[in-house]
Amino acid sequence: MSAYWDNAATVCAMREADHRCLVTTGNLSHFQEDVNRWTGQVGGQFGLAQEQFQLVLMSGYYPHTGGFGMKEIRKETGILSFTELKLKESLHLQLDSGRLDEWLAAEERHAALFDEVANPLLKRLNWMDRLQKTDRPWIRRLMLHRRRNR
Repeated sequence: MSAYWDNAATVCAMREADHRCLVTTGNLSHFQEDVNRWTGQVGGQFGLAQEQFQLVLMSGYYPHTGGFGMKEIRKETGILSFTELKLKESLHLQLDSGRLDEWLAAEERHAALFDEVANPLLKRLNWMDRLQKTDRPWIRRLMLHRRRNR
């Protein structure tokens, strides 16, 4: 889900999802709000329990970004960990301002950073096998197009 967890499309997507990930950062206000407001309030109203989510922690290689690690967040929230995405650049300012999409679109290298992060996650979720079995040809075409452009 995105930062807009109270959006109707996000709620509908989470209800229909086979696998639910709560993506957050080690910033105290980020993960507390994501867990308390989303899984505790909004998700609960729509039949989604905190136990149905797994934690994806976006962290950076920069020590000045501070924050909490996966172990501390799991202890604080009780959500099971799925993976930690160690990004080469700090995204905290883009996430705080709600401008991640603009940052990704500004330069190809920004979007390319996520390929390195997303590929192991896609493998862990068996995404390519699922795409081959899907009855949605548009998804297969989209993924084929993305591979050709990289």
